[in-house]
Amino acid sequence: MRPFKEFVFKDTGIMDATEVVVQYCNQKLPYGCKFRDISDPAGRTRDATKQSPHLYIAQQSQQMGHYIRLEDGIQTFKIRRESVANRLGRMINGQPAVLMDPSMETLIEGFEGGYAFPEIGNSGEFKTEPLKNEYSHIHDALQYPATLLFSHNERAMDEDEYEEAMRMRSETGRSAVGGY
Repeated sequence: MRPFKEFVFKDTGIMDATEVVVQYCNQKLPYGCKFRDISDPAGRTRDATKQSPHLYIAQQSQQMGHYIRLEDGIQTFKIRRESVANRLGRMINGQPAVLMDPSMETLIEGFEGGYAFPEIGNSGEFKTEPLKNEYSHIHDALQYPATLLFSHNERAMDEDEYEEAMRMRSETGRSAVGGY
C-alpha cells in the first residue's frame, strides 16, 4: 500500500473538496487515466434534495477527463481496522507493506498515536471504536480501500505480539502503532 497524497479538509463542503482533488489529479495524473474511488458505502446515500458525494466526485472527474470506478469499501469497523493493521508489520520484497510519503502529516500523526481508542474508565480496557477526532477521517479513508485491496485476515497477530501491543497501550495510553 503506497498512499501518496492526503487531503484533509475542515469545514469544507463535498463540492469544494472535490474541486481540489480533481484539480490535483488534473495537474499530477496523465489525461484519461483510470482510478478507483473506494469509499464509505454511506457516501452513496443522500436525501432527495442533496446529491451523493460519491456520484458528484465521479461526475466532476469525468468532466476533467478522468474515469473513476466507484466501489464501496467494507463498512464493518473491525474488518477495516484489521485490513490496515495486518499490513503494518509486513515486508514485501524487502520494503514495508505500508509506505507513505512524509508529507502525509495527518495520517502519520494518526499512526503515531493520534488515531486511538478511548480507555474504559481506568480499567486498562479500550473501546472497540476509535475516538472521532482530526485523525479518524483520514484513517477511515485509508481503511476502506484496504478492505478491498487486502484480505483483512492475511496475518493475525500472534499472542506475544498482542500482549506487547496491549502492554505499550496501557503504559502510554496509546497504541504502539496509533490505534492499530
